[in-house]
Amino acid sequence: MNGDSNKRAVLETVFLTVISVIFTAVGISVPLFYFVGVFLWPLPAAIIYIKHNAKYSIASIMITAALASTLVHPLSAVEIAVVYGCIGIAIGYSIKNRESAFFTLLLLFAATFISSMMTIKVYSLISGHDIIGDTINSFEQSLNTIKDTYIKYGISKKELDTILKSVYDIEIIKSIIPAILAIYSIIEAFLIYIISNRVFKRLGIDVENVKPFSEFYIPSQLSFAMMAIVILGYIVSSMNYNSSDQYLMNAYLIFSFIFTLDGLAVVSYFLKYRKFPKFIIFIIEAFLIISPLTQIIFYIGLIDYIVNFRRLDVKRIGRNGRL
Repeated sequence: MNGDSNKRAVLETVFLTVISVIFTAVGISVPLFYFVGVFLWPLPAAIIYIKHNAKYSIASIMITAALASTLVHPLSAVEIAVVYGCIGIAIGYSIKNRESAFFTLLLLFAATFISSMMTIKVYSLISGHDIIGDTINSFEQSLNTIKDTYIKYGISKKELDTILKSVYDIEIIKSIIPAILAIYSIIEAFLIYIISNRVFKRLGIDVENVKPFSEFYIPSQLSFAMMAIVILGYIVSSMNYNSSDQYLMNAYLIFSFIFTLDGLAVVSYFLKYRKFPKFIIFIIEAFLIISPLTQIIFYIGLIDYIVNFRRLDVKRIGRNGRL
């Protein structure tokens, strides 16, 4: 019986490893598929972990890296196989051990943040260029092209420099790259969690239902950690240490993003309560994201955390139903 079980585990691992190799090779060869691959690459390792154990999952990652290296650039193949394989193990571990959604997302955030930094490093090594530096230079060139166009129409260079600096300050953009990577990782972790959850359900794997966005709220542990980081940032900034302002700016950006998400969830919650169609809710939320109203949404999220008026954080509700 045990022999049959091991044989089945090996066969399933081989099958999923072949799929993983195909996903990896196609994702590297076809740039458009890369953005789809980000959400598909972790799945084989996760499924193997859930159905069997870490030993088979790690073996699959190693074989995927070795086989994909013969088809595409070895460094890219190893980076994708190992990094996204580890994200898959993180998903598999969380689901197999019935971890909470908060713990799973925290684990995925850490894995995706590390993977983002590794991806930048690997592609910099392959191309021989600093990818972030090249991106900023391209952005500067685009701004210069815009400036030249407006100067031809009679707008003074001084006025343009003042306007563009107030909106697109290159030095500020350079200093907030860690926050940009962190925010990207949060979004990627959310999407990987949602997509993998739906795939696992289709495969008959018992997983916890993903709650709708309208029920998203910030747990006390996360809020305390974020507030402590921002307060520490203000203290360090007041002491005028090197890069203290940069630290504060990055901490505040992440803090603002998380509470803005909470604010959007509050808006979604009450629109849903008023029986608005999903499509209309999506349009309203998309408009709020790109509008100057994001600061108001941030304050709504902050107030929601303090007051808990959706009554979703049950740990903060007493027996009598009061906070």
